[in-house]
Amino acid sequence: MNTLRRFSRTANQRSRKWQPTTRVLSTKPSSCVSSLPSLSNEEPFVSVSYGSINNNVKGGSHRPSYFWQDHRQVLASSMLKRQSFSTSTTSDGNTFDFKKRLLASALQGDAPQAQSILEQIEDQMRASNQKSTEREEESLLECREAVLDAWIKYQKLLLTEWQALQEATVVSNAPKQEQDDNPQTTAQPLVETTTTNTSGSNKQRKKQLQAQIYEAAENAHQALEKTVPFLNQWSVISLQQVQSTKKGDASDEPYLEDAIIGPSSSSSSGRNKAVISHRCNAVLEAWAIASRVNASSSSKHKKNPTSSTSKKGIPQRATQLIQRMQAAPATTQSTTIESYNWVLESWAWSREHLRATMAQQVFDTMAANRRRANGDSYRWIIQAWCQSRQQRSAFHATGHLMKWLRLLEYRRERIEPTPEIYHMVMQAWTQAGDRNAPMKAAGILRIMEFAHAKSFCSVPVDETCYRHYLGALGRWSVVPEQGPLADKIINQLKDRQIVPDQDCYGAAIRVHKNTALNPLFAQSRETSITRAVELLEELSLAHHRTALRAIKPDTQNYNDVLEALSVSSRAVSKDVAETLITVMEKASAEEGSDCDFRPNADSYKWLLAVHARSRDPDKVETARHVLERMTETFAEDNNSRDESIVDLYNAFLDVCSSAAPLKDHSQPTILQESLKAVEELKSRYSLQPNPQTYANLLRVCKNHLAVGKERSRIVETIFKSCRDEGLVDERVLRSLKSVASEDQYMDLVVSKSDLVEGKRMVPEEWTSNVGLDKIVSADGRKIAPLSVDGRFTITKAMKEYRMRKLRSKANQRVLQGGRLKLDKKQQGMPIIIELERS
Repeated sequence: MNTLRRFSRTANQRSRKWQPTTRVLSTKPSSCVSSLPSLSNEEPFVSVSYGSINNNVKGGSHRPSYFWQDHRQVLASSMLKRQSFSTSTTSDGNTFDFKKRLLASALQGDAPQAQSILEQIEDQMRASNQKSTEREEESLLECREAVLDAWIKYQKLLLTEWQALQEATVVSNAPKQEQDDNPQTTAQPLVETTTTNTSGSNKQRKKQLQAQIYEAAENAHQALEKTVPFLNQWSVISLQQVQSTKKGDASDEPYLEDAIIGPSSSSSSGRNKAVISHRCNAVLEAWAIASRVNASSSSKHKKNPTSSTSKKGIPQRATQLIQRMQAAPATTQSTTIESYNWVLESWAWSREHLRATMAQQVFDTMAANRRRANGDSYRWIIQAWCQSRQQRSAFHATGHLMKWLRLLEYRRERIEPTPEIYHMVMQAWTQAGDRNAPMKAAGILRIMEFAHAKSFCSVPVDETCYRHYLGALGRWSVVPEQGPLADKIINQLKDRQIVPDQDCYGAAIRVHKNTALNPLFAQSRETSITRAVELLEELSLAHHRTALRAIKPDTQNYNDVLEALSVSSRAVSKDVAETLITVMEKASAEEGSDCDFRPNADSYKWLLAVHARSRDPDKVETARHVLERMTETFAEDNNSRDESIVDLYNAFLDVCSSAAPLKDHSQPTILQESLKAVEELKSRYSLQPNPQTYANLLRVCKNHLAVGKERSRIVETIFKSCRDEGLVDERVLRSLKSVASEDQYMDLVVSKSDLVEGKRMVPEEWTSNVGLDKIVSADGRKIAPLSVDGRFTITKAMKEYRMRKLRSKANQRVLQGGRLKLDKKQQGMPIIIELERS
């Protein structure tokens, strides 16, 4: 039953004892603000209807702030008007107008205007040079509370506008095919032009809204610190101390009206507890909203996450607030499950480093403070782990999902996981660096089927889950049965009348490609290659079989099949590879830049790799034609990386080295083609060769030059050029040792080496541009020295320097074997970091 408390107070009452009267009303809460009377001195009270708030809910949860926010504003405005305005004005006659305009702005959600008026009131009080009375301090506190509510409401209005712009952006970026299906959109070109012109303004407006939403959360936090007394009186202490000091946190039944009046009465401390908790939760919600809005912009700036549009430190502010709430006395306020959920949401949406670890600490603290996690808690902690990309993130996310499903099975939770939760966990296993990821993903699919069959979770296994599972299968090649398993999943989708999309087919092709490339599965190699070609053909035909979705093969699908063909030993593989390249070139010529499977440097590289394994006597001439075709294709559009182009020419040199020896008078021709290709790489594309290029050149000399002075001279020239460019690595030394005589190798390599710790090492200048990771040493960061045997080794001096750095680190205890040694009592306990004092 809705009730009304009528308050009456005279000007001489100082004890703040209110006499409530009760009567039944039928006024709806939504009509309270619209029916608000004018702020005049003659109005005795404002009749307000509000729902009863029950704070004795199991788990310590309260109703959210939006349930009572508008009613609290109306009550506060009415009581502030009667308390401060109906008696007498202050020494300055403008104070009445300031407070009246502040309440009007706060009720309308104009937080910047209310904040400006509050600053004017504070400036007047400071300029009066008189000590403020208790009545004035209470009035100022209530003004600050009104400003706090205004900032919360102001952020909600900004969020509504931001969501509308987000939906408009999604509609404008919809596929063109879906828009063409609607005759109304195709018949109005003027509307499309208007949308194009307003897209830039919408983007600028979204940036402004993002900054304003962040500023609203910041201002609300500052207003809360001025309103709630414990935020200034209590410092943030450790969570363990909070856990040891807080026992038996029991709350009294709150009285909303008395709590709004202020903490001046001795009996209002317990009644004020619920309202303070709701205010803190409202600010925590504001930080969660700011983190979600900030995530939408920072996701577009992955290369530069610290751009001017993204804000840092949002979840840290929320964590700081909840730590202060935990440190406060139990009689002041109580942290609810919503408090922790807002903090978890702020960490889940953030892009901070180790955000999942920080969210896990909040989750553990919630359990330590006897707050049972609900569905929202598991949702945000799972999202934090899945999007963190930390080590074992998929493992932790799966563990929380299993706990959630166990609560649902025992009927201890009503909120069930959404399909997006399952998709995030499956995607986490797809991206996990774990060889057992396919088996873990398969286990999640079985659990989903079990939960759906037992009817404690209504989410079935959908196409997205199968797609992520196929992605996990395609990333790792563990067992040869992965290929047939991928085919089984494709058939299951077809049996359920679901058309597999391009991602499903692409993942299945990668599964068969990895199986073919794995040397342990040589017995099933040709079967996997054949199946990969069939899947590519099926993917090409699927585009003409359905109009519900765009299913087209892309360049990566063709390259995967070509890579699988590069390890085939059948003669027909060359013809199949040539056919695929011809199809790609024809589609690129007809569709131009709109073609989804234009050939790139990797495509021609795998084609040359197929020719390298063939026994065609004219393979060198055929490879030269492939380079010319690539040049013609790249003349229109070069969509390849520089490394891929260098690898392409290395594949051409590999074809030259694998060609059979020709007649005596034509033997130097293959070497000339090889040298010409290297010069073409430098002149046409302005690219430098890599160590593999020189290693292939030396192999060409070995296979197509007779032993003699001419061969020794060319080998020496090639090696000196490689040495001067700093590209000598183990591959170059291995090829040089196979082509050069023993005396020549001693003269070119061993005689120029240095003696380091009893081993012969080549000079550092020879390996300066190899591209290996540098190791920190006493002389700076250097590449590991290369021995004359062709092995990169770490010297004893480098190992000792690493141990000295490890021993000299502060906050380290006893070291044994390079690891931190702890006693049995110390294992599992947090490490206390002690800073050195000067």
